[in-house]
Amino acid sequence: MGVLENFLLILLTPLLGAAFLFLFTGKLGKNAVGITAFGLAAAAFLASLGLALRLPVIKTISIIAPWINVLGVTFSFYYDTLTAVSILISTFITAVALIYAVGYFRDRQDFNASGFYSLIMLFLAGIIGVFVSSNLILFYFFWELMLLPTFAIVAYFGENRARSGVLAIKYFIFTHIGAVLILFASLLIYAMTGTADMSVLKAVLGVSDPFMVKAASVMLILGFGIKLAVVPFHSWLPDTYENAPTPATVIMASVMMNASIYGLVRFFFTVLPREAVTPFILPVMVFAVISQFYGAILALVQKNIKRMIAYSSISQMGYVLFGIGTLTYLGVSGAVFHMVNHTIIKALLFMTVGAVYLSSKSYDTDELGGLTAYLPLVALTGTVGALAVSGIPLFGAFQSEWLIFAGGFRTPYTVLSVLAVAGALFTAAYALKFVADVFFGARKNIGSRSAAPVPRAMVFSMSVLASFTLLIGIYPWFFSKAVHIAVRMLGV
Repeated sequence: MGVLENFLLILLTPLLGAAFLFLFTGKLGKNAVGITAFGLAAAAFLASLGLALRLPVIKTISIIAPWINVLGVTFSFYYDTLTAVSILISTFITAVALIYAVGYFRDRQDFNASGFYSLIMLFLAGIIGVFVSSNLILFYFFWELMLLPTFAIVAYFGENRARSGVLAIKYFIFTHIGAVLILFASLLIYAMTGTADMSVLKAVLGVSDPFMVKAASVMLILGFGIKLAVVPFHSWLPDTYENAPTPATVIMASVMMNASIYGLVRFFFTVLPREAVTPFILPVMVFAVISQFYGAILALVQKNIKRMIAYSSISQMGYVLFGIGTLTYLGVSGAVFHMVNHTIIKALLFMTVGAVYLSSKSYDTDELGGLTAYLPLVALTGTVGALAVSGIPLFGAFQSEWLIFAGGFRTPYTVLSVLAVAGALFTAAYALKFVADVFFGARKNIGSRSAAPVPRAMVFSMSVLASFTLLIGIYPWFFSKAVHIAVRMLGV
């Protein structure tokens, strides 16, 4: 298969798959629809793997076709190592999450499988489009294509039926304020330069009005910051993650965050000149540390384990934002590597939460405890996820966190770097509390002395992710090499 055919397969498989699932699978059983969706996501992953293996030879792929000729806007797609890493981890996690979903929805009689899985495929199409777009307008189009299906999932498949509509609207408002800021910045850049081609904008913006370039930079930082749930723009995240059905939460908390990280990295180092973003290093690092502490402390005091892991996402995005904000090679490498680790670990932790709920019918730590006796494999994989998110050596996040901290100490802001390191203690505290409250001690739910078994598809998915975070921790060379190549190509 040629490069163009392989590339189109990655892009079109989820898009055409969404249409197929919605139109032609209504009469199939929910398991059959879920397996079909998994096959589509797996096909996209294998296609992206095949294309990624060509990168050492061809370095980058660029495809341009006419679109809005009167404005000089084209269908412009770009594929480099950063794109390859982002697509590989996103399609892989989506495929594993869809296996998990088959088990999770096994006994749901009212589940609209064709609607749910078609929305997931449409979301995946938007995510991949964001990663490969090299045109500002096309980037925004796919950004919206990513957000709209998740809004529908929260609204129509939410666990809290009474509040799903309200929570979906809150999610829509927050995320679309961010999207509009990205759109305004893109239009301002286009108005200044007369081009939407991301590959040439850095040079053109370098000789443009400095004030206007900095204004566009502020809008982009705020737009992506809202989607990263950086404090104080975070309040949409815990409610959304808690309400969304757990398989969707798995994908949103891991894969969707990748798009925000990718977007910020791509715009910071491919589109914007360095002098435009340098003035914002200090505020970005300050808000990163605030988010790191705030998310971890709020996670520590939660009794609802789904909200606990949701707040931990805010904290983990603080790590990533801190690494990007350093503008150093080590810091940015750590942030991109943490994107990979966070995707796997956060998916694993939310899968653990879903398994616990399906077994015990509770998210409340006052009603849980002692589940190791009933769910030993779930306890094992959940503990791996908790140790991994704590940054313990031999787990994936340790490798990326020390790069982030090392990048921080390469900046003049040593105090902030020390605080960022100290914040890791709170991460370990809530992670260990999660394990202790759920899996150890006495069984607290008096009304249910035993726990129902968890479907094998869910346990299998969790085992795969637990194995991967151990693999990355023990043998990080292959993964870190890809990340370092990606960051070098960005010219950090």
